[in-house]
Amino acid sequence: FVGSITNGEFYLDFDPQHEGHGGWTDTQIVFNIYNNGGSNWLNQNPADVILLHIGTNSPNPDPSDVGNILDEIDQFEIDQGRPVIVLLAGIINQVPINPVVTQFNDNVFQLAQARIESGDKIILVDMEYGAGLTYAIQPVGDMWDSLHPFATGYTKMANAWYSPLSEMLPICP
Repeated sequence: FVGSITNGEFYLDFDPQHEGHGGWTDTQIVFNIYNNGGSNWLNQNPADVILLHIGTNSPNPDPSDVGNILDEIDQFEIDQGRPVIVLLAGIINQVPINPVVTQFNDNVFQLAQARIESGDKIILVDMEYGAGLTYAIQPVGDMWDSLHPFATGYTKMANAWYSPLSEMLPICP
């Protein structure tokens, strides 16, 4: 894991560096990915794999900002001559269930599928349903509040990321 942010350093055998910006909108992220006048995260911390779970802080059905983020990653790949695999997740839903989130996820997956068919290296991860979250506030569910998971929800999300990662990354000694 690479990035300018450190969280989770107290967990044994956990690499705490990342570039996840809590509370940021997808529009803010686009500005900082690569060569857009912002922080230029990919130049500062080049990545081989990106875990992208984006859209929670500005839910609307339009996936264009996700497409813009993917465009920035593609431009980095072209300019630097290095491939980047993107694990693109449909975002988790809310309590109560928000149909706008489901529509956003459907639209993001449709956008990604077209890019995959054109040769983009994207692996789709279904966080909304595939992680198995129980959309209720804890202690009966996996949510801390209407928007954020509780520890049980984060564990389920980690498992959803781990599944495709385990199929593509080498086994470390």
